Amino acid sequence: MAKPKPDYFPLIEGRVLEYEDDYAKSGQPPSSKLEILKVTTKGKRTTAQCRWTYDPHDKKPSVYTTSISKDDKWMYGGEGFLPIPLKKLFPIPVVVGKKWRYDRWCYKVADTTTEVFIGEDAGVPMIIKNCLAVGWIFDEGGGEQIYAPGIGL
Repeated sequence: MAKPKPDYFPLIEGRVLEYEDDYAKSGQPPSSKLEILKVTTKGKRTTAQCRWTYDPHDKKPSVYTTSISKDDKWMYGGEGFLPIPLKKLFPIPVVVGKKWRYDRWCYKVADTTTEVFIGEDAGVPMIIKNCLAVGWIFDEGGGEQIYAPGIGL
């Protein structure tokens, strides 16, 4: 029997994902929060209505309503989901090396074995293994988005 493919961004109503910016130069780093408010399925497409909050800690937080959806071919991000114009987040099923474009942005499934260090517990490193890495590049630079299996971005 074939091993089931991991779900790199499960759309679970009520799920809250919180992020902290590692690149802050001083003071408390900015944080973001993604809340999955409502999930609906119509045919092969599942859509999550979300609230994305960006809190710079020194100004009023910015709050956006957005969506995330998936079908049997792609995981999609709605308007305002990320600060980069990423409409197609990654293909389903995930295929390492798969490339796509949006406007002047180029994307590629870079890896499905990325490890992410998320902190320490009693001096023991906590690492999430087998994460999906999607690289992106455009004229001014590039970066990557990491999706943890069973968790999401």
